[in-house]
Order: sequence, then structure tokens, then C-alpha cells
Amino acid sequence: MGTDWVVEGQLTYNVGDYAWYEYLLQDGERICWLSVDEDDRVEVALLEPTQQLEVSGEPPKQLNFSGDIYRCVESGVAQMTRTGTTLRRTAERCRYFDYEGADHQVLSIEEWDGRIEVTVGERINPRMLSLLPGTGQRLYGT
Repeated sequence: MGTDWVVEGQLTYNVGDYAWYEYLLQDGERICWLSVDEDDRVEVALLEPTQQLEVSGEPPKQLNFSGDIYRCVESGVAQMTRTGTTLRRTAERCRYFDYEGADHQVLSIEEWDGRIEVTVGERINPRMLSLLPGTGQRLYGT
């Protein structure tokens, strides 16, 4: 996709016996989350934090963001484990609301100890990614 990302950390979300993962990616000052979910097939999404959506109270079943309609497809409470840098995501559990829009667009709202974080992006084909080994050292210190 034209960007060399460094994986700085990993979050593991657990709901019962089911788990999915988010990886904190960084390229210079740019931060993204790579979400990897394997159910019947592997689904991968690349999401960027946004401050352009104000959320207060219970997130709605459907919302409008940047002129696009998103509908909530899943929500709940997940237990968390962390490896490496995960920014302010330090709680042991979070409430999550996953939305889908047209053309593979996705939006996520997560509540961490009362703090709301919104990320927006798109589903991508896992074959678009090339994974290369690293040294295990942090590059950005975020």
C-alpha cells in the first residue's frame, strides 16, 4: 500500500472463547491500527484515529460520518491484554462498537475507562501486506 509501517504494539481482545487482534502501526508521525479478525475467514482492516466524530452517551445503531452512512454490526465488552506500546489503551476491558459502511469502509468506537476513541478506515485484502521481521526494538518511542 506504499507505506512501510513498524508494529509498535499489539492488543488482544477476548470475548468468551473468541479473540481478535489490533496492531499499533507507526510510520514517522502517522499512527494506524491494523485489525485482524479470523472467524470463517481472515478479515483485515486498516484504521486511523479521528477527532472528527463527537460521541457522547450510547453510540447509535447507525451514524453519518463524512457524508457516509455506517451501521453498527457488532458491539460488546472485551477483556484486554497488551504487548508493547498501545498508546492510552491501558484498561483491562473496553466497550466496542463496530460499524460498516459502503465499499469496505469501517468505523470503530471504543470506550476505555470513560475515554472514547474513534477510528475509521477500510477493510483490505490480507495479500496486500508484506510482513518483514524486525529487531524487536522500538523505533518511535510512542
